[in-house]
Amino acid sequence: MIRVILIIILSIIIQSSAFADDCDDAAKLIEAGNKIFDKDINRAYGFYDTALKLCPDSPEIHYNIGLVYLKTNNFDKAVSEFDKVIELNPEHEDVYTNLVFILIEKGKDVKRGIEIAEKRLKVKEDPRLMSLLGMGLYREGKDSEAVRWVLKASGKDPSNKERHEEIMQQMIAGKRLPQTVETASVPLISGDEQKLPPLRSDTFAVVIGIDYKNRQDIPALNYPSQDAKKVYD
Repeated sequence: MIRVILIIILSIIIQSSAFADDCDDAAKLIEAGNKIFDKDINRAYGFYDTALKLCPDSPEIHYNIGLVYLKTNNFDKAVSEFDKVIELNPEHEDVYTNLVFILIEKGKDVKRGIEIAEKRLKVKEDPRLMSLLGMGLYREGKDSEAVRWVLKASGKDPSNKERHEEIMQQMIAGKRLPQTVETASVPLISGDEQKLPPLRSDTFAVVIGIDYKNRQDIPALNYPSQDAKKVYD
């Protein structure tokens, strides 16, 4: 009986040792992939994929594969990999920002992105999540809450103040001045200074704004169609 128990224990030790060796080798493959990620993303993915076969429960491998999918605009697969990272390691530092970025900025699931950001911000105040949350709330029509979060992000991260101000400007740019009788009738230039060319009936304009929504091969843009409508107006 004792001999059988010893054999089982030794077997477990050997298997654990082999698993540790596999994950050590996987870590080296991750490091190699990271070095060429920006230069050759296809080769980097090859390193990560091989590493995953050696150590399938490594959150870092799933995270790196998620980054590959994010960079190549395969957002659904990126979300799946980032969800796996959170399942394996709920305290992973960067996964939440990238996941919420896809859900909100890329419009995959704004409501879920807001929920994740709000829950994570109770654990850690991350300015990047704050600004993304602001964008998500803005898209849900909660303007005052959106502005509050972006301003808070700017205060928490002065080094990226310009980025937060850019987000604020994007939100403000989405607003249109109500065309009441009073505002519509007040000229921008008064008196003799208002020297506009005469109206012409033989001139036309084609105004096009392309957002590339629902395209997997091209990053979606947020404002071209809105800008085109403003030009048209």
